[in-house]
Amino acid sequence: MSKINIYSFLCLFLFIGTYADERKWDMFHPSGDNVIQLSASTVAVSGIEEADDKPPQTSFLRLSTMHANPDEERFHHYGRQYSVLVKKNRQNFVWGLIMTIVVLIFAMIVIKVSLINRRLNHIHVKYIEQHQRLREWLKELKKCERRTRKRLREIEEQMKRQQMENEVVYEPILSKFHHSGEWRPTEEDWKALAQIIDKTYNGFTYRLKVTAPSLEERDIRACLLLKIGVRRKNMAPLLFMTESGVSMHHVRLYRKITGQKTKSSISLRDFIRDF
Repeated sequence: MSKINIYSFLCLFLFIGTYADERKWDMFHPSGDNVIQLSASTVAVSGIEEADDKPPQTSFLRLSTMHANPDEERFHHYGRQYSVLVKKNRQNFVWGLIMTIVVLIFAMIVIKVSLINRRLNHIHVKYIEQHQRLREWLKELKKCERRTRKRLREIEEQMKRQQMENEVVYEPILSKFHHSGEWRPTEEDWKALAQIIDKTYNGFTYRLKVTAPSLEERDIRACLLLKIGVRRKNMAPLLFMTESGVSMHHVRLYRKITGQKTKSSISLRDFIRDF
């Protein structure tokens, strides 16, 4: 049962109880007219009873003077006042009942409005929470989108680099450096190799000189040979060095570029491969 039905039932119960009290009041407290009729009948009966005990002339005089009794007039006056008082009490009761109903209706309206406001506040809070959650999802989605785009660019650059490396493999000059034998490169051959490496690896020699400005020409040539994967035994005659000299040169070269000490030429090879 809803609250409004409960309040309606209470109003009906109050009205029935009040009406029953009024009927009970009428039963045990008669109105002024009834009191007047009852008092007149009582006086008449008592007068007749007294007249039976006296002679006819005396009884007639008694009955004729009965209506002029001041007590009876005062009694009639009180009866009329009592009737007016009862009417006023009834009016006050009606007005009180009306005001009670109005107050109850107003209270029900206030409670209903309060429930509606509470429901609206609850909906508003839910809306704010969902809106905040949606904003967090959108923010996370944008992060995922940025990561995906970055990864796609990396894959695209890697594919381009791989394609260029594949094209470099088929360059005739590279085959000469890998399988030199008695062949010795000229200055033009070294420049051609540097141009191919710079084109493939985004200005390799320029970035290398910026990183380590103290590098000499032989140091840069050694880095070019490491970049294309020339083995150490094939690198020695190209640099006019022995294999052990090449290993020691790589150790010194790694210290020049990175500023760190190393005891192996493998560290320089790994560094140049990823540079």
